Amino acid sequence: MHIWILKIILLIASSLRLIEMYDNYGEICRNLCTCEEKEAILTVSCENRGIVRLTEISPVQFSMYHLLLTGNLLKKLSLNDFINYTGVTILHLGNNDISEVEAGAFNGLQGLKRLHLNNNKIESLREDTLAGLESLEYLQIDYNYITNIDTHALSKLHQLTVMILNDNMLSTLPANIFRNVPSPTWI
Repeated sequence: MHIWILKIILLIASSLRLIEMYDNYGEICRNLCTCEEKEAILTVSCENRGIVRLTEISPVQFSMYHLLLTGNLLKKLSLNDFINYTGVTILHLGNNDISEVEAGAFNGLQGLKRLHLNNNKIESLREDTLAGLESLEYLQIDYNYITNIDTHALSKLHQLTVMILNDNMLSTLPANIFRNVPSPTWI
C-alpha cells in the first residue's frame, strides 16, 4: 500500500513540475509546440505544425533556447517577426515556403548563432536581408532559388564561419563578398 501512495505522490509531483515548466516557458509549450530542457538550454519544437504566420506562436521566457519551425507553411518573414525572441540561439526555418524576407525580419535575434533557411524559395540576399544577425556564426541557405547576392549582404556578419549555399541558381558571387567575415568554411 505504501508503494502505491509513493507512486501517486511522485505522479502528482511530476505533474506539478510539468505545469510549472509550462508556466515558466510560456503559452507556446502548452499548446502548439513541445518543449524540452536539457543542460540549461530549452528546445522548442514547432516542426510540421501547419504554422502559416509567426503570430500563431509566442516567444518563451527563457534565457537561451532553440526554436525549430521546420516543415511549416511560412511564406514570408516580416519586419519584427522575431522582435521578442531574444533568447533564440538556433533557429530552424528550413522546409517552409519562404520566398520573402523583409528588412528587419530578424530584429530581436542579436544572440542568434545558427540560422537554417534551407529548402525554401528565397531568390536573393539583399544588403538588409540578414540585418540584426551580427552574432551569426552558421548560415544554411542551400536548396533555394537564389540568383543574386548583393555585394554587402554579408558585410555585418563578422562572426560567420560556416555558410552552406549549394544548390541555388547562382552563376557568380559578387567580388569581395566575404571581405568582412572570417575565413568561412564552405560546405
